[in-house]
Amino acid sequence: MFIHRLARKIRIARKKSRMLAAYGDSAPGSTAWLIGTELRFGGRQTNITRRKISDLDSRSLEELAKGEGMKGGDRMLHHGYAEIYSSHLGPFLDSEKSL
Repeated sequence: MFIHRLARKIRIARKKSRMLAAYGDSAPGSTAWLIGTELRFGGRQTNITRRKISDLDSRSLEELAKGEGMKGGDRMLHHGYAEIYSSHLGPFLDSEKSL
């Protein structure tokens, strides 16, 4: 079991390394820069311990207990936020260059 987990971690690290190489050297604020930055600082995270449940969460306690934990990250690459964020950051970055 330990060897399987170790092999999986190695595969994930190699994949992350290849993705960082692809998105690493990009202009700040660009789509590729946002993706690369997210990858460098964590990327996709799973099984995050749930410390607090919102009063507005409509799921029952049984439904919440079934989950394997929360998930987070990968908003830039897999959910496509980078392109939208980049378009909104552009004017701010352009104005800083002209100062």
